Amino acid sequence: MKKITIIGYGKMAKAIACGLNDKFSIEVAGRNEYKLKSFIKDNNLSNAIIYQANHNSNSENNNDLANNTIDLEGKDVILAIKPYALDSFIYKNKANNLYSIMAGISIEKIKSLIQANEYFRVMPNIASFVGAGVNVIYAKHLDSYKKASEIFSMLGKCIFVDKESLINPAGAISGSGTAYLAIVAEAMIDAGVREGINLDTSKEIVRGLFSGFAKLFENSEANQIKLDTTSPGGTTAEALKILENRAIRSAFIDAIHKANKKAHRIS
Repeated sequence: MKKITIIGYGKMAKAIACGLNDKFSIEVAGRNEYKLKSFIKDNNLSNAIIYQANHNSNSENNNDLANNTIDLEGKDVILAIKPYALDSFIYKNKANNLYSIMAGISIEKIKSLIQANEYFRVMPNIASFVGAGVNVIYAKHLDSYKKASEIFSMLGKCIFVDKESLINPAGAISGSGTAYLAIVAEAMIDAGVREGINLDTSKEIVRGLFSGFAKLFENSEANQIKLDTTSPGGTTAEALKILENRAIRSAFIDAIHKANKKAHRIS
C-alpha cells in the first residue's frame, strides 16, 4: 500500500486523511504528539501512524520531534497546515512529490523552505471527507497531473488549471464555498421554521433540495434551472425579486473577491 505523509491535523487534514484511509498507508506529522494520537484515534484512521524521527545515536540532533524537524526523504507529502505554521518546522532532505493545500502560499515560497522533486498546489474542500470534494490542482508540468489525480481523485473531482495565479480565486470559490452554501442552507432551514415547519422536517427538505440541485446542475446551466423553476408572476418570481433587490448576487461576488484578495495578502 502506497504511503502518504500528511503534515497537519486540522479540519482539511482530517477530511483528506479520512478520504484516503482505505487506499493509502498514512503517516501524520505535527507539532503536538498528543493531538496526533487523538487525530488518529478519533477519526478511526486504521491505516495511519504517527511520524517517528529516525533516531541516530551518532547524530548531534537525534530527536526530530523535539525540535519540529521532519525528514521528508523520498516521501509523497501533503502539506496541510495553516500558512502561519509553515515556518514552524525544519524540513530535512528531499521529498518526492509535495502537495500544498495552503491558501495564498506560492510554490516559490515553499521551495525556499522545502526540497522536492515536484511541487503541486491543491485547493480541496471539506467535502473530501465523504469523497465528494472539488480539488483544483496546479503543477508546473502538465504530465505531472496524473500523479496528483492518483491521490486526489479518491477525494472527489479533480480540476486542473494551467496557471498558479488561478489557485487563489479557485480556492475562494471551491475551498471556501461549502461555508457559503452552509449559510444558504441555514437561512432556508430558518425560513421553514418561521413559516411553521418543524426544525427536523425543514432540515430534511433543505438537504433534499441541495441533493436534487446538485444532480440537476451536473447537466443543466444554473440559469436554465432558475427559468425552469420560475413561472411568470408566481411564488418563485416573488421570492427572486426579494433576493435580487437585496443584492444577494453581488454579495456572493464581492465575498469571493474578498476571499481571493485575502489569499493574496497572505502570500
